[in-house]
Amino acid sequence: MDLQNKVAIVTGSSRGIGKAIAIAFATAGAKVVVAARSESPGRVPGTIHETVQIIREAGGEALAIPCNIADESHIESLVATTKQTFGQVDVLVNNAGVSVATPLINTETRHWDLLMRVNLRGAFLSCKYVLPHMIQRQSGSIINITAGNPEMSATPSQSVGVSIAYSATKYGLNALTVGLAEEVRRHGIAVNGLNPGIIKSEGAIAVAPEDPKEAAAYWNSSHPSLPEVVCESALFLATQTAETFSGRLVSREDYGIGWP
Repeated sequence: MDLQNKVAIVTGSSRGIGKAIAIAFATAGAKVVVAARSESPGRVPGTIHETVQIIREAGGEALAIPCNIADESHIESLVATTKQTFGQVDVLVNNAGVSVATPLINTETRHWDLLMRVNLRGAFLSCKYVLPHMIQRQSGSIINITAGNPEMSATPSQSVGVSIAYSATKYGLNALTVGLAEEVRRHGIAVNGLNPGIIKSEGAIAVAPEDPKEAAAYWNSSHPSLPEVVCESALFLATQTAETFSGRLVSREDYGIGWP
């Protein structure tokens, strides 16, 4: 799973799953663009500059680009800067996402709209602006960090941060993944969805209950893993083509099962 001479954009890579994937890709030899809104420390730990520093201190090459995934001008600039700096885009990881943990009846309309803009529209925009470069090179891999599978239940689980609004965006992302894979197959581009399972990321920790007993029940009910568990699957998908593996929605827990 060598990514030498490859250029990867990883959205939402200031912390959590995105950060782990960015570091793993750099370790595998890729030049990594670390894209997220977090430029300075805030309520939730992690910044794009900290991720880049880790990569550079390990001998890798990375570029931090501030980016609001819901802003089309930001996405256009992100891809243009990547192309100008590194000359190509080989891998896109659509990882940036937000969630709310409220029942539908209590979900504010502005929160519903935010989830749609970030989780679904953001992935659409990233694909829209990256694909012309991949099509020109007749190669590339797009990985959408999603949840569930095409038959996933409309009833959300009681896992960390999962709601009907969040599930709706992931339904849409799954459809985008499978449909886009067919649309760009003739160009040699792989498009796959990766379900990481429940991850104990900085964001999940930030919304956990403060009471120790409630927090223990909160985590025990969801059986979380650390972000690094997704890296092997992400590396595998990053090296695929339309001919080898595309249009699939896979779980990192199933890694090694059914792979070609």
